[in-house]
Amino acid sequence: MISASVHLLSIVFLIGQTTESIMNNCLSGWLYHGDHCYLYVTTARNWRESEHYCVKKGGHLASVHSKSEEEFLNTMHKSVSVWIGGSDAAEEGKWSQWTDGSSINYTNWGKGEPNDKYRNEDCLTLRVVNLAKKADTDQWNDVRCSELRPSLCKTGEGFMRTCCFHTQLIKLQSTVGTLLIYIKEEGCPWLAPNGSQTGVDMKTVILLALLGVAWASGDDKIVGGYECPRHSVPYQASLSDGYFHFCGGSLISSEWVVSAAHCYKSRILVRLGEHSLNGNEGTEQHIYSAKVIKHPYYNNQNLDNDIMLIKLSRPAALNSYVQTVSLPSRCPVADEPCMVSGWGNTVTGGGTVMPDRLQCLKQPMIDDRICKNAYPHLMTENMLCSGFMHGGASSCQGDSGGPLVCGGQLQGVVSWGYECAMKGHPSVYARVCRYNSWIQSVMNSN
Repeated sequence: MISASVHLLSIVFLIGQTTESIMNNCLSGWLYHGDHCYLYVTTARNWRESEHYCVKKGGHLASVHSKSEEEFLNTMHKSVSVWIGGSDAAEEGKWSQWTDGSSINYTNWGKGEPNDKYRNEDCLTLRVVNLAKKADTDQWNDVRCSELRPSLCKTGEGFMRTCCFHTQLIKLQSTVGTLLIYIKEEGCPWLAPNGSQTGVDMKTVILLALLGVAWASGDDKIVGGYECPRHSVPYQASLSDGYFHFCGGSLISSEWVVSAAHCYKSRILVRLGEHSLNGNEGTEQHIYSAKVIKHPYYNNQNLDNDIMLIKLSRPAALNSYVQTVSLPSRCPVADEPCMVSGWGNTVTGGGTVMPDRLQCLKQPMIDDRICKNAYPHLMTENMLCSGFMHGGASSCQGDSGGPLVCGGQLQGVVSWGYECAMKGHPSVYARVCRYNSWIQSVMNSN
C-alpha cells in the first residue's frame, strides 16, 4: 500500500515545446505494431502465470482487436498455439473482456470453438493450424488454463497500467531536445507544475510516470508504515478483476462497498476478510458486484467527485473478520489522527513492490489551506489531504479507493497525489462527509 519514503499517482514533470512527431519507443525485445508493443515469451507457462509474467514485464497477455493485428501476432511466433489475454473463467461462455480491460469486440474462433469439450476450458489461445496456408491461421481456441504454452504480451508502447490506468510512452521533439511523455487513459488528469490542467494537445509537456506493477509475496513493509495486525481492519476490501488486486474499498453495509470512481470496472470481484492476498486463511469472502455506480458528477479530468458505490451480488456475512465502517457524522478537522490501509506499492524512487499482506499507516488530517497551497488550482471542496508535509510516508499505487478512517469513521477515499511520499505534496482523498446524502440515496433506491 502505502509507501513511505494504488492506486495514487507518481507524477514527474518535464517541460518543453512539442511538435507533432510521435515516435515508436518500445522497450528492448518488444516489437512495434499499430501504436502498441508486443513481446513473444518462449517459456511455457500456464495461463495465469503467463499473465503474471506479462504484468511484471509491463503489459498484459495480448488483446486482439482486428484481423491485421492477429496476422501480425502470428508472424511473431512459431508455436502451434500461444496464450493470449481472454478467459471465461468468471462466467462460462462469456468472452467479454481482455485482461488489459478492453472489450472483446473481434473474434476468430476455430471451427466448433469455443466448446469447453474437456470442461474448464476457460483460457484463450491463438493457434496456427498450418503455417503454409494462411487461411488456416489465426484461429482461436479455448483450452484448460493449466496447460503449459508460450505466450504473447502486449502493452501501449512497452509500458503498463497501474491500478486503474493504462500508460503509453512516446517521444516528442522539443526545443530543448527529445522528451519522453506518457499518454494517459481516461480517469487520470494531466497536472502541470503551475497547477493548470494540460495534455499532449498543448505545448506544455508533462511526464506522468505511473509506476509499473510487480507482485511480491515477501515481507516488505511500508517505509514509515507497518503490517496491519491480522484482521484489525475488517472493513477493508480488495477489488480484483478476478485475477489481480487493482484497488481498495471499504465495506459500509453488508451489501455495499465504497471505492474511488477512477477504479471503475463494470464487473468487480470484491474480496473481504483478507489479510494475505496470496494465502488462504479461511476468513475470506469473495463476492462479485451486482452494480457499480460512479458518482454522477465524477470528473475524470481533475478527479473531482472521485467516489463510487459497489452493490454486492449477495450480502456479506458479518463476523469478527468482516465488519462495516461507519460513514462520517461530521467532516474531519485539521490534525485529527487517521489511518489509511491497503495493498499498494511499498517503495518509491521508481521501483514497485506490491505487498502480500495488508499495510497500515497512521497519519494526521492536514489543514485545507495548507493542502490548497500544496496543490494550487487543483483542489476542490470535495477533496481533502492527509499525511505528512515533510514526506516520507503516504499511500501509493494500488491503494486507490481504499479507506482513510478517523475516529472510527470513513472520512476519505484514496484518490490521487504527486509522487508517493513526496515532500510538500501529501495524498489527496475524496471527502466522504460531502457524500452522505448521495450514498444513502443510492443505497435506498437500489
